[in-house]
Amino acid sequence: MSAPEWQWDASHQAWYYWDPVQNRYVWQTQTNNEEENQDNNVVLTTVEEGTPEQVTDPRALQSGIIAHKRVGARAGDAEGLDRRFVRHYPGRDFYKVGRVFKILWPEPAGNWHEGVTFVTGAYGEQIYNKIRWFVVIREGQDCCTCLPIQTYNKQGVAKPGVIKPEHSVAYTVDTYPYVPDWEDPRREMLSPIPVIPIDPAQNKMHPMSRLNYAKVYTVEHNVKTLDFGYVPPDMVANLQQNFLTVLQGPPSPSSRRTASSGSHQ
Repeated sequence: MSAPEWQWDASHQAWYYWDPVQNRYVWQTQTNNEEENQDNNVVLTTVEEGTPEQVTDPRALQSGIIAHKRVGARAGDAEGLDRRFVRHYPGRDFYKVGRVFKILWPEPAGNWHEGVTFVTGAYGEQIYNKIRWFVVIREGQDCCTCLPIQTYNKQGVAKPGVIKPEHSVAYTVDTYPYVPDWEDPRREMLSPIPVIPIDPAQNKMHPMSRLNYAKVYTVEHNVKTLDFGYVPPDMVANLQQNFLTVLQGPPSPSSRRTASSGSHQ
C-alpha cells in the first residue's frame, strides 16, 4: 500500500489524509485512541424533510410545534474535516434548553460561497461542510427541538423575505447586541438573547447573528456537534417567551422590545 498523501487544511491549520480502508479522514494530531474510535469518526450528518409527524418530536408536536426539518446521522460515511465535532453522551444531559452548538452541514458542492470547506468524499464526490448554529428550545429523550442562528449573509433581518418580528439578536455576553440602523429601523425584533461561550478567549458570535424563532429543527442526539456555549440561566425565560410569542401568532407592538437598546455600533 502506498504512503498516504497528506493535505493541508488552512481553515483548521492541520494536515490530514483520506484512509480508504477505514473510510475516513485521519488528522496528523490524532492520537491512537482517537483513530480507534470508529463510532465517533464514521458518521455523516443527514437532513430530512417530511410531514410534521416524520420530522417533529411527538411531544413537541402535541404542544403545537411543527419542525421544518429533522437532523440526524448515519454511520458508514466519512465525517467531514473537523474532529472537534463529537457525539455527546448522554444526549439528554447535554442538549438542555439554552444550549448553543454548531453542526457540520455537508451538502453536495454546487454554488460556492463564503464560509464553506470543500472535501472529496469516499466515492470521489465533491461535498462541502457549512457550519450551522442552533440553540435548544425544547428537550427530549433521543432528540431535541432547536432554533437556528443565522447571519443571512451578514444582512441580518434586512435580507429580503426575512420577517423581522420572528427574530432576535443573539450575541456573546462580552459584547453588545448590535443592530445597524438600516437593518431594523422600526425596532421590530424581539428581545436580544446573550450567549456565554465555553471558551471566551477564542469564541465569539458574529455581530449579525440572528435567532429565528419561526423555523424549528429536530436534532437527534446522535449527531456530532461542537459545544459553543449556553444562554445564561436567568435569560432562558426570555428565550422561551420569544419563542412562544412567535409560536402563538404575530407579536403586538407592546410585546416587542428593541434589540438595539444600549447597542454600540
